[in-house]
Amino acid sequence: MINRFLLFSILLISFKMNSQNTRDIDIKEQILPFLNTEKFYDKSEYYKVKILLKQLEIKYGYETDLETRLLNSSFYHNDEQYFKEQLSYLVEKFGYDIIYTSEKELYFLAITKGKLSFWFKEMYIKNHSIWLEHNFEKLIDLYKLNELHKKDQIISKFISNIYFSPSINDEQKITIQRELNNLNQENIIEINSIAKKINEYPNSKSFALIQNGLQSILIHNFQQKETINKTWEYLFPFIKKSYLNYNIDYTIFQNYDFYCYLNFGYQEFNSYKINQIPEQFRKNNQEIPLKSFEIFEKLKKEFKW
Repeated sequence: MINRFLLFSILLISFKMNSQNTRDIDIKEQILPFLNTEKFYDKSEYYKVKILLKQLEIKYGYETDLETRLLNSSFYHNDEQYFKEQLSYLVEKFGYDIIYTSEKELYFLAITKGKLSFWFKEMYIKNHSIWLEHNFEKLIDLYKLNELHKKDQIISKFISNIYFSPSINDEQKITIQRELNNLNQENIIEINSIAKKINEYPNSKSFALIQNGLQSILIHNFQQKETINKTWEYLFPFIKKSYLNYNIDYTIFQNYDFYCYLNFGYQEFNSYKINQIPEQFRKNNQEIPLKSFEIFEKLKKEFKW
């Protein structure tokens, strides 16, 4: 039940990957440091990221999730024209849904009650209708994917409160963890079912904008020895295809490697040097072994790392 999700997010910002393609390098070394740190407030950095995202779009396609995250920065830096252009495009082409937008977004009040509300309402009704006309069959699956995050967070919070209660003994904790594992696997089975239907790991570039994201669902299944291997077995073929199509980045492999190390003492994708693992999580100070050097070398060629 130890939540290492925040720790892992910090690792993604702090360390250079050992296995990555050129798109991964640009995202991890130039874009995420801007989106995730105080660089967000630097206007010159903002314009650099805008240019880089345009270059990535030419090479790899529109970076849906990153452009969605950049909306906050566009609004903050008063780049209204770009903000309107991107939000309009996200609504029309990728199904951006106001339902999944909350007050944590800097622009939320502006588009719902403030100076941009009249523009947004008119644009949203028009563009969302266009998206629906061409993507109506995706609605149910998109709803399921967004709701999985809510389910995951509610269950995690509820179970944590019980698990760490002083009145719960070790035997009861084992039972609670087993039931939590079953619930977490239900979410993976749902993702797998949708992946089979669309023949790819569900992502915001080729399917539709998944505003609530799936990362925490994966993390909660990666954390436990009982669920990590089954989760990867279910999803890896679809993850691989999406990665080869440049629809997801390397993050998912690094997440997997981190928890492989914690659970089994090895990694599969050579994501970390031992000094990149916080000391409290190291098994020792020896370099982390690969599960299979031969398989990794084959994947390196295939993934162009």
